[in-house]
Formats: sequence, C-alpha cells, structure tokens
Amino acid sequence: QPPFFSSMVGVLAEEKGDEIWTTYLPQLQKEYDFWMDGADQLTEENPTYRRVVRMATGNILNRYQDDGDTPRPEGYKEDKETSEATADHARTNKDLRSAAESGWDFSCRWFRDPMDISTIHTIDIIPVDLNALMYHLEKCLEKGYELDGNAELAASYAEKAQQRQEAIWSYGWDEEKEFYQDYDFVAGE
Repeated sequence: QPPFFSSMVGVLAEEKGDEIWTTYLPQLQKEYDFWMDGADQLTEENPTYRRVVRMATGNILNRYQDDGDTPRPEGYKEDKETSEATADHARTNKDLRSAAESGWDFSCRWFRDPMDISTIHTIDIIPVDLNALMYHLEKCLEKGYELDGNAELAASYAEKAQQRQEAIWSYGWDEEKEFYQDYDFVAGE
C-alpha cells in the first residue's frame, strides 16, 4: 500500500503537538527503509532493485513492485488467465501483483495498451503520486530528526527530499499539458 503513514502522523501532530514527530520517528524510519531497500546497491549498470530505481540523472525514485511472481490469491483465476495469454507469465504476475500493491483499483494506468490488461507493465512505471508521498515522508523524517536533535540526519533527509523534488519535476512534469504524469523509465517517456 502507498506510504500514507507520515500523513497520518502529521494529522496527529496537528492535534497533539510536535512531540508526535519524535514519538513515531522509529516507525517513520521503518516505512522509509522498506521503500528504499536496496537504494545503496543501485548503479548505472544495475539501476533497479525491488521498489527503487536509479534514474539516468542518478536520482533515486520509487515504483511499486511486489516480490512475488505467481497469481494473486484474491484474483487467482483472472491473473492466471491474463498471465497465460503473455509470453512471460512470471513477469505478468509480478506486474499484476505490483498494481495491486499500489492500492489503486486496476485501470489502464498500468497498461501499454489501455484496452488490454495483458500489456500491464507496472514495474516499469515511476508513479508521480508514490514519489510525492515519499517526498512527504522525507520531509517528515527531516522534521522528526531535527526535533530529536539529530541535525546530521535532518540535513540528510532535507537533501534527499530536495533531490526527489527535482527528479519529480524532471521526470513527472509535463510542460505541454501543465500536469504531473507517471514516467515509464524503460520507454523513457
């Protein structure tokens, strides 16, 4: 599911005060670590691992990627039928599972051909909304570490948030449409 925990902590902090940021700092960090697992292993030659993608600029952005490659239990029959209609059953199942991980209902957002679910390619997509949530999480970690007295970690998260913000603008902003969009990092569009 999308990383909404930092938004929930923010609502609670508005009600109860800034100490909430330090109270929930370990949990915020745990969520961030889950989404950023493997980021330190990424290279130009090996730009993806689980939910992290190293862009051509060197920026790290996130995607949805379920670790499984079998049909989802809750949609076994449908997923099996869809994956059997493709050349790479495991990849199709991974894309279907990853779309479900997004928390969004299935839509053509994840398809190459909007009329054909078998063209699903979720793990090739950098979702702008996911990365906006990750930016928010980085800003919350910055605030939490600042309030906790750890200026070094606060500065580190401020820098990560700034880099992500620039990458979202670079890869997600469509100047012609004046709108943010997902970015297919495999197709480069």
